[in-house]
Amino acid sequence: MATKRRGAAAPAAAKRGRREARAELCPALGDAALRERAGAAWARGERLRHDAVVLEPAPFRHGVIPGFLAGSAFAEALRDELLRLDFRGRRNDLLSLRQSEELGASPEPHVAALRHALCEEFQVWLSAVTQIELEPTIDISCAKYEYTDVLLCHDDELEGRRIAFILYLVPPWEKSDGGTLDLYSTDEHFQPQQITKSLVPSWNTLVFFEVSPVSFHQVSEVLSQKCRLSVSGWFHGPSVARPARHIEAPLARSPHIPYDHEILYEWINQVYLDLDSQAQIQEEFEERSEILLKDFLKKEKYQLLCEALENKEIQWSSRGPANKRLYEAAEEDSLPDTLKKFLQLLRSEALFLLLSNFTGLKLHFLAPSDEDEDAGEGQAADTSGHSSPKPEQEEAEQPANGNSHQPHQPESSLEAQDSETQSSSGSPVCAGELRRWTHGHYTLVHDSQATEFALDLLFFCGCEGKWLRERCQTLLLQGLHKGIISDLSSLLKQPNFPCFFLHRRCLCRLCPIPHLGTNPLSVVLMQRLGLWPWNHLWPFPLAPGGGAWAEGKAEPPRPFPAQQRLWARWRDRRPQRPGAFHPFAHQNYHYTSNAQSPAFSNVTLGIPGHFGLIAS
Repeated sequence: MATKRRGAAAPAAAKRGRREARAELCPALGDAALRERAGAAWARGERLRHDAVVLEPAPFRHGVIPGFLAGSAFAEALRDELLRLDFRGRRNDLLSLRQSEELGASPEPHVAALRHALCEEFQVWLSAVTQIELEPTIDISCAKYEYTDVLLCHDDELEGRRIAFILYLVPPWEKSDGGTLDLYSTDEHFQPQQITKSLVPSWNTLVFFEVSPVSFHQVSEVLSQKCRLSVSGWFHGPSVARPARHIEAPLARSPHIPYDHEILYEWINQVYLDLDSQAQIQEEFEERSEILLKDFLKKEKYQLLCEALENKEIQWSSRGPANKRLYEAAEEDSLPDTLKKFLQLLRSEALFLLLSNFTGLKLHFLAPSDEDEDAGEGQAADTSGHSSPKPEQEEAEQPANGNSHQPHQPESSLEAQDSETQSSSGSPVCAGELRRWTHGHYTLVHDSQATEFALDLLFFCGCEGKWLRERCQTLLLQGLHKGIISDLSSLLKQPNFPCFFLHRRCLCRLCPIPHLGTNPLSVVLMQRLGLWPWNHLWPFPLAPGGGAWAEGKAEPPRPFPAQQRLWARWRDRRPQRPGAFHPFAHQNYHYTSNAQSPAFSNVTLGIPGHFGLIAS
């Protein structure tokens, strides 16, 4: 019995200990005169400088309160208590950090005391200063940012959020440690432009800002081994109206250029020009909706491309906005002749036809459609099994299917297309750009990202096989597409480039390029002076009746006789050379028959419309 009584006394003591924890805020927050000055400055959008409170109107209204908790003992005990919590890793295209569960009902004494102080005393002070009627409850959690962790550009917008706050409990911190709270200016369309202010975390300092259509901010990458510990959350209140979503100008698209098969023989490894190889590639693509084509270009052409990319006269411009993407794209007019000729290959009629053979998609007027196949079956039924073949020329001149489905928008334009394009007949077009990736670049999946269907073609120059393998492993660990990524083992055995990657894009297969940080993978990348991925996109019309194949409900069309015969004529003019390798028999090409998606697109293709997107 005595043992039981002693055991019961321990929880009681613990409860008394919890009741003893009390959070006292900075005494200056109780100064009525200072509160009035702060409220007037906030309302007029003016700066306020005070030892206890700093208010700034730009780039959006925010405040800084150093020494937020009175005395250091409570803050230190709170830090120790928070570090004992269970943290779960959160990794996706937008962020990388470790976060606690919601602390709204946490029983820990110092956490509960902080929560009470925020909901009572500080909530009253905030309402008086901002003139916002705040609710008495808050969202609150704890986050740990460690080496290479980051939270990319977003605006915190969510129904009812009015004031965001962050309380820093960090060791001595310098700007060189990273982890700064970066604030963005915005343009006339309420889109983030550039970082105009960076707040360095400081012990026992609280930062707050009004959540609005222009409150874009980020936590920059942590560059040291220090732990950036913070308590953050939101005060809620009446929702505010938001402006209409801005529609970005579409990236220019173009139909194919009338180059014949000669351009393919000039650039492409001959094994891929063989019909048997194309049939096998199409079979793999139909099963997986993606495929990696090793040594697609001739080695001498690939070497010329790599050399041309080092040309100092190429003009690179940054692509944004930061809440969707950040990378550099080349101005096409500044490209040397070798790169311009490669662009001509990507836009050539011959490549459109080749891609149709690889994928079964209608990317060329000779490619079949479901209507063509249905008409053929109906004609066969009418003739009771007797058919009279059409002349080859007549078959080759069949008009393209008049499907009026809007083509897929590339990522940089994704949000819209003008009405003239929307009413187009669905004739195959393409769009693309040359991108350079270095430290800090990324793309994000965002709410306005287009969901149409398209074929993405990605081709990388200037990155080594080691970088690709390590990057894929990192993305797998991050669980970018948890439950979709299956087995990377075959892909990770790929030793080198040049490889072409084909990927059928749809809503469930959007693959952003995660932030390129300072980890060893990015060090390799930086040593290469940048990574140049060519990305081209071919929107394709959906099948009649809602696009059954695009939804995975039916088989895609296969090349029909006229298409095969045209390709055969091109092939016969250039007999195969002895010793040409087969893409599925090469000793370094490991392609499994696993029905699961092979994940290369899932981990590498990160920008719809040419390379990626993100959502805040």
